[in-house]
Amino acid sequence: MQFTPGALLLLGVLVAGLADTNAPRPEGGDARLIPPFMFGALARIGGEKRRPRVEDTVTRSFRTGEGGRLTLAAAIGDVEVVAAETDAVRLDILRSVDAGGREEAARLLGNLLVEATQQDRDVTVSVRFRRETPDDERRRVNLRFQITVPRSYNLDVRTVGSFNAGDLQGSVSVETAGGDVSLGRVQGGVAASSAGGRVRVAGVGGPLKLETGGGPVTVENAAASLEADTGGGPFRAALNGQPQAASSVRTSGGRIELSIGEGVGVELDAAASGGRVASEYDEAAGPKSKRDALRAAINGGGPALVLRSDGGSISLRKGAADSKARRP
Repeated sequence: MQFTPGALLLLGVLVAGLADTNAPRPEGGDARLIPPFMFGALARIGGEKRRPRVEDTVTRSFRTGEGGRLTLAAAIGDVEVVAAETDAVRLDILRSVDAGGREEAARLLGNLLVEATQQDRDVTVSVRFRRETPDDERRRVNLRFQITVPRSYNLDVRTVGSFNAGDLQGSVSVETAGGDVSLGRVQGGVAASSAGGRVRVAGVGGPLKLETGGGPVTVENAAASLEADTGGGPFRAALNGQPQAASSVRTSGGRIELSIGEGVGVELDAAASGGRVASEYDEAAGPKSKRDALRAAINGGGPALVLRSDGGSISLRKGAADSKARRP
């Protein structure tokens, strides 16, 4: 993505007074300044030894129309995304600082640099600390993003906190350093990665790629190929749509539970190290089947479906009779 010269403005730089909160909404390739801090009332939380917390909310809106992409890279903060009947991307940043007053809060917020830019239908947001910011001061700044996008819009999010999104008609790419990931029904593809949190996907219409360092994974309705690799925790999914490419699920220390919809054809290759394979498709395996492995042509065969569990069992079930018709 190309930006006009000088479009990226380092935000959070302290200036005398408050920024104009009635500035025009961004259009084209412009970037708009997010105010250093709109100070709310000091609120003391917990015992007397804890610092007061200063809180505020900053809002920006970008008129984009549908079909664009929100790219967010945040060194701090939880992210929540909602799709609505709108032609704009609305960004609400809820900021809180553990500080003794206005001056200290402003100094701590000055370490946080935010860039918000629009290019055509796309919006790019970057949030990072100055390199020299001490760790103890970073921990005193907290952010939460509440974002509204058009229903047909794409997401590309990188954060250290949790990520939550409702139903979307676009595609989703999300990576978190340690928070939970929760998605509604996504019509496009999904790529999700968490270093150590729960992953839940209500439905996905396109290819699904999941990776987690540890934590349970649940996919309620997959309508295409799936690829998953988890370092620990159970994996549960329902494959209700016919994949057009190979699929694989690998767990390093958790159980795999998979239901396959009626009419979904795959070439199954399942093996459990330290566990066993239990399947409603055992009759298709033939006399040479093993208790810890199963190979079979499911529903007439199709693309490969490889299941590997190291330290857990594998359970295969037949999906409901109408599962092949389900879409996210």
